[in-house]
Amino acid sequence: MQRVDSKDNVPALPALTEAGNSPGYFSDGDQANEIPGTVVPAWWLNMVQEEICAVIEVAGVALQKNVRNQLLTAIKKILEDSNFAKMAKEAKDAAATAGTTAGTAAEQAALAKSIADALKILVDQSQVDVDLALSAAETAKGDAQSLLTYQE
Repeated sequence: MQRVDSKDNVPALPALTEAGNSPGYFSDGDQANEIPGTVVPAWWLNMVQEEICAVIEVAGVALQKNVRNQLLTAIKKILEDSNFAKMAKEAKDAAATAGTTAGTAAEQAALAKSIADALKILVDQSQVDVDLALSAAETAKGDAQSLLTYQE
């Protein structure tokens, strides 16, 4: 991935243009019926470019023009660095146990900590202000199971 470096590029992001149809989809047009194809504006291409570059750069991967798997590498690195997948699995397994048995106080505390740790990582990675509160009692009742079903 590399930001566009052709001779006709510009040094700053251009202003956005007014929106057309929303949601919109690309079209090849229809020459027989004189319907033009979609003209892809620079702002849209810049938006896609910057979204991809942001993920790559936040993972600490240097942008390189001749490397074709940088986005995949960056996503894998982010997931590995966050250890989120492992923690989410541990929390889900603990939630399944808590849903079928009352569990000891120590098991309930461990479950609450696992879920809190997994949610903290998720919130930290999202870069969004979020206020989460889940008590150990709520976790032990099985509410955690519904929080983690998306991992199936």
